[in-house]
Amino acid sequence: MRRIFLSILMIAGVALLCVAPALAGTCTIRGTVTDVDGTPVQGAQVTLFDANRAEVTTVVTDAGGSFAFASVHVNTDQCTVRVFYNDRRQTYNNAAYFTEWYPATGDQSIPKKDTRLGTLHLSASSSSTSRPSLSSAGLSAIVTALALTIVAAVGISWKKRK
Repeated sequence: MRRIFLSILMIAGVALLCVAPALAGTCTIRGTVTDVDGTPVQGAQVTLFDANRAEVTTVVTDAGGSFAFASVHVNTDQCTVRVFYNDRRQTYNNAAYFTEWYPATGDQSIPKKDTRLGTLHLSASSSSTSRPSLSSAGLSAIVTALALTIVAAVGISWKKRK
């Protein structure tokens, strides 16, 4: 009976030793990316790094600016996130990139101040995506080109009649 108990104990110990490294450093990291005004940023890339500054994985924020790294394995006891966003005019990163570190175990919620894109104003950038107005110089160039095309067409037509 004692042999059976020791055998079971050994098997359990070996199983625990095999599983323990896989469980170490497993965490869930959540947060929300916002602009300087607190507006959620959709489509921002959030990258998780371990304490050696090695990239672990990347996700993209949803319509509410939320992101989650669910049950990821980090090789170190701490991790950080980098937020990257490009609005087709400029690239933005969070200020806490490689300065704020979080435990790489359990369920961690990153403070909004650490994922805020401090110089991005979505309300300003969304208005800049409207159609550009046509300047008077541009309009003048279009009218001139159209007039020359008409004169050329009439001249060719006039030559063919003679």
